[in-house]
Amino acid sequence: MRFWPFSGTQRVAAYLLREVDEGSDQLTLPASKGVLASRLNLTPEHFSRILADLCTQQLISFKGRQISLLDSAGLQRCAQ
Repeated sequence: MRFWPFSGTQRVAAYLLREVDEGSDQLTLPASKGVLASRLNLTPEHFSRILADLCTQQLISFKGRQISLLDSAGLQRCAQ
């Protein structure tokens, strides 16, 4: 996967959209946030801030490793 020139938000949004099962709006992160942050070339703190920002924008909600996509179209726009 090529990370540059994509922003951290673009990488996280694209990852979430890729990981959710078709026809579903729920996903469970397959690893800790620290591991996923590393895979996306982010610090754990930045990864958490991005998730919080996506929540503030009402695109997702999350608790622990459980994530609900609230606005898939909006998340798709973030991934571009």
